[in-house]
Amino acid sequence: MTSRLYDQVTGDALYLLYRIIRGTCRVQFSGEEHIQEAMDSGRPVVATTWHGKAYMVISCLTRIVDTSDFAVIMPNDWRGGTLAVLTRRIGASPIQVNLFDDPTLSAGREVAKLVRWISGGRNTIIAPDGPDGPAYMPKPGVTYIARKAQAIIVPIGGYCRHAYRLNRWDQYELPFPFSKVAIHVGKPFTIPPGRDDLGPMNEHLTNVLHRVNALAAVDYYPDHRRKHPG
Repeated sequence: MTSRLYDQVTGDALYLLYRIIRGTCRVQFSGEEHIQEAMDSGRPVVATTWHGKAYMVISCLTRIVDTSDFAVIMPNDWRGGTLAVLTRRIGASPIQVNLFDDPTLSAGREVAKLVRWISGGRNTIIAPDGPDGPAYMPKPGVTYIARKAQAIIVPIGGYCRHAYRLNRWDQYELPFPFSKVAIHVGKPFTIPPGRDDLGPMNEHLTNVLHRVNALAAVDYYPDHRRKHPG
């Protein structure tokens, strides 16, 4: 099987799974007004979620946003071809670029091109701890790109009790059909344009993503939320 055929077959299989998840799962959204407000602001949006939540979050997010307004950032390696097929099938634009682990000049040019592309008003979805981890540790690329493009960062968390979790670094989650999924969209924030030290902003992004995932779990169990309002 040629690599192109492999990408097409595996990408179509992931799209079929996406259709099943999107069509059968019961999705409970909280804070969805935040992403709409960010998109209505006139500034580009960088939606972020942990890598292990990405498939679940994107599958559900397509219910409330126009995917043609978004591009999905993915690695420019053997995985990228499959993910590009899936991304096109859901109506978004794939961008294959090694943002975080390639120090070469060509990679720097790709990042600069991406910044210009986002600055032009395009929205993106990025998993800041991808593509290879460590889990829950953002690479500096996300905050750098958001600062340079003056984009609004929108953190998104998700929770599903009945999901298949891959035995790998990010515990990648695939909700079972007909399961319940909670998606929590956090308040958007921006990176000050003159901010050179991005360490504190990366720490803030980490804390915010942990918080929206914790809130998604709270949203999933409404009885627990009533008993513990704090």
